Amino acid sequence: MKKYFCILLITLLSFNLQAQENSQVVKTFKIGLFVPIYLDSIFKGNFYQYYKKFPKFSFQGIEYVHGAQIALKMFPPSKPTELFIYDIKSDTQSVDHLIQSEKLEQLDLMLGVVKESDIIQLANFAKVHQIPFVSISHPNDCGITNNPFYYILNSTLKTHCSAIISFLIQNHANDNILLVTKKGSQEEKIHNYLKEFNSPDGYDLLKIKTLTYDSVFMPIKNNLDSTKKNIIIAASLDEDFANELYNYTNTFTQTNYDIMMMGMPNWDGFDFLKKASKVAKKIPVYYSTSFYINKADTSNVANMFRLEYKNNYKATPSDYAYKGLEFISFFTSLFSNYPDDFLLNINNNNSPYLVNYNFKKTKASNKSDVFDYYENKKLYFLKKQNGVTSLVW
Repeated sequence: MKKYFCILLITLLSFNLQAQENSQVVKTFKIGLFVPIYLDSIFKGNFYQYYKKFPKFSFQGIEYVHGAQIALKMFPPSKPTELFIYDIKSDTQSVDHLIQSEKLEQLDLMLGVVKESDIIQLANFAKVHQIPFVSISHPNDCGITNNPFYYILNSTLKTHCSAIISFLIQNHANDNILLVTKKGSQEEKIHNYLKEFNSPDGYDLLKIKTLTYDSVFMPIKNNLDSTKKNIIIAASLDEDFANELYNYTNTFTQTNYDIMMMGMPNWDGFDFLKKASKVAKKIPVYYSTSFYINKADTSNVANMFRLEYKNNYKATPSDYAYKGLEFISFFTSLFSNYPDDFLLNINNNNSPYLVNYNFKKTKASNKSDVFDYYENKKLYFLKKQNGVTSLVW
């Protein structure tokens, strides 16, 4: 454990990769990565407070950092690069403290694994100082408008709903589609988004029947069609609702009904899908995501990273570590290829590593005359069934 945190503390100081180019003075690309690590909580002075245990609340931030560290080792930038790690849960490295100390004005790019209040501060800072800020993990615009220096990488719920309608139009336009929802502000928002994208010109592109959950799911059975594929859109982010609907729908697996479920983008982390493995005839669940890697491919970068990670940390990398690898390697590669206008070419940088992105100018409201931010519109559709996850679209 001591060795583990020594490595971590060295990592947190900064990475400085210098690439020489014919002895000319070359601009150093400075990236700030904002992650929650909680070092002030883990240590009291120099004393590690958790003995041999590992604090779960630090896991996400540490994994991002480890992924970033290996990214610079596996794919060293061809231009001088510095990566500064900021523990936003530290008293001296909170976003508010960093802005007041003027430490961020040196940066060329800010990447944040941060919550809404920090996003708003960093986005405002980005606009004032014209330093691009990329929100890595939070799938929300946080009410930010008219800010060309704000980038959303983890696509918003509205974008996912648009992709769901596109997926169904291209793959299941003639099937029996049921939208199952419940009362709630979030559910109403999802329902309205789906309705908006299904009726862009005032008429429906897909025939979708809406069923509102009211203590029992009985209406679902009455609306299934034995002559068609039945698509059940579960229009809720609530895990209890998703679990109950999934279990109910699976009672029809022994019947003649052909059923698939369309879940929401946050379903990937739901326990009931993780546990529903290797059980015969479980219905497939589809959902959209901004991030997908094929971990089973032993010939690709993911496998190289897995081996490197195991060699360094004696463990298997989590998705957070893979994301740290991808985000840092993507943006350092982008700067190496386009040092003078790297963000103007953000969609020209087809990543040779794991994931590709498609950033588009986005309006938070149709009433706006100007775009509000850039958002990643590239989504993947995954299928989970019997413990296997596969890419379907």
